[in-house]
Amino acid sequence: MHTIEGHTSFAENLGQLLKRFCPEGLLKALGDALEHIKSTERELTEKAKSKEAESLVEHSIVDTANLEHIVTECGQGLAPREFFELLFEIGSLCLRFGEFRTAKTVFTQIIDEAGSESRFGSVVGRAYCKRAEIRLRQAQWTTAQNDLKRGAQVFKKAKNVEGLAGIENSLGIFATEQGDTKKAVTHFKKAQTGFDRSGDAERSCAALMNLGIVNTIAGQWDEALAYYQRILPQFEKLGKVSRLVELHHNLGMLFLAKGDSQAALSQFDESLNQARFIQYRAFVGLAYLGKATAYARLADHPLAVVFVDKALTIFRELNDRLSIADTYRVKGIIHRVLNHPQIAELYFKTSLRLNEECNNPLNMGETYFELGQLYKDTQQNTKAAQTLKKAVGFFKKVGAQSDARNAQAVLAAVAS
Repeated sequence: MHTIEGHTSFAENLGQLLKRFCPEGLLKALGDALEHIKSTERELTEKAKSKEAESLVEHSIVDTANLEHIVTECGQGLAPREFFELLFEIGSLCLRFGEFRTAKTVFTQIIDEAGSESRFGSVVGRAYCKRAEIRLRQAQWTTAQNDLKRGAQVFKKAKNVEGLAGIENSLGIFATEQGDTKKAVTHFKKAQTGFDRSGDAERSCAALMNLGIVNTIAGQWDEALAYYQRILPQFEKLGKVSRLVELHHNLGMLFLAKGDSQAALSQFDESLNQARFIQYRAFVGLAYLGKATAYARLADHPLAVVFVDKALTIFRELNDRLSIADTYRVKGIIHRVLNHPQIAELYFKTSLRLNEECNNPLNMGETYFELGQLYKDTQQNTKAAQTLKKAVGFFKKVGAQSDARNAQAVLAAVAS
């Protein structure tokens, strides 16, 4: 029987984890200690009634106030294996709720404290994979690669098929971000085979979803849709809301690529509703950005601005620099269409700078294409031609043939 992810807070999820891992005595002692701290400090803060004191209150994305105390107590009260498994689950929870800094700290603690002992190889390898996942999201390519290599060494030593499949999946994501879609396909297919062998149906479907993303980039839309339609009922059967969030987002991106903005909006709404339900902040931001893009194409610029600003707020909180670069590109598109060329150019150039820093060729191609359109609109044909040629080059590099053809058509119009 599969569980269905629901709308529970970070604190509630953390409480459930502690009940799973901690014996009753430890759980009671921990609860009593945290309640004592909370009540004592509440009394003190209530005595500091002033505007200055109120201005010093800081709010994080999730409530992690007691996390360090919990880690300290559980480290002393649990056997090492149970403690490291609990740490891994806490890190994964932080990752889901967008608390990337805390998640990275937790996975690093596992690696530092358990990494030298082979008996903890499984959880150490998974910690390397999760830390690499965070670093991939933040475009820290070199350190992500290093984590994946170390994780692979751990899993090979343990002959862990599922762990190695996870490494292949992450290497596929890395190759996709670097624009090597052929290598990405090879990695995702290896991942899917490994997950099938280990009986992990959810992650097998996730690897197929990644193959759908690569096909979307390549302009092979029917193939991408076939992958998505194949795995949709599987995720529904498994009750994996987080995967359904990702799948509906990817369907939205597919419909955007096909030029069907209304269908894209429907998918982004589905993704957004479910992402809010499980508080999956990264995909709340991506859904906002997708909706902003769709509304920009439908010429509803006020709504596009509202959604792109909501997306930008979340991406800044998450330090997701690639997505921040994307929001600037969408803002540039809005201002280009509204005939604000100077504002649009600044947004495009800022997006380019961030994408160059992150070494993301697909996003660079998309941004050069939009900047070329701006120069064409403002009769700067020489600049337009130079910029569009760069867009074509990047699109060809990543195998985005449909995008390359569109850029070449605009380039031909400029040259004529």
